[in-house]
Amino acid sequence: MTTKSFHVKMGRARLSFRLEMSSSRDLDFCMGSALYSVDSKQIVTVEMSISYLKGVREGNLRGFGEIKKVGSKLCFAECKIFNKGSELVLKHFQFASVI
Repeated sequence: MTTKSFHVKMGRARLSFRLEMSSSRDLDFCMGSALYSVDSKQIVTVEMSISYLKGVREGNLRGFGEIKKVGSKLCFAECKIFNKGSELVLKHFQFASVI
């Protein structure tokens, strides 16, 4: 993955990148950044789920991470990845523990 731009604001992260080789670590980074913007303590992934909706071999992609719920011990976040045609190609959900 070659990152073109990255923007974080309270509870949200936006990532624009060119797909060359990507992994779940990139998704974790996008959502972890959104989580960290809400609570700058240590964040640890408890569970992740990835749904691949459409194949993508190359091209420009956009990822949007958003915090859906923040509790006293756990946070729930969602990340959506879109291709250059604005089609949803991947959904990623994550529960994280705030230490």
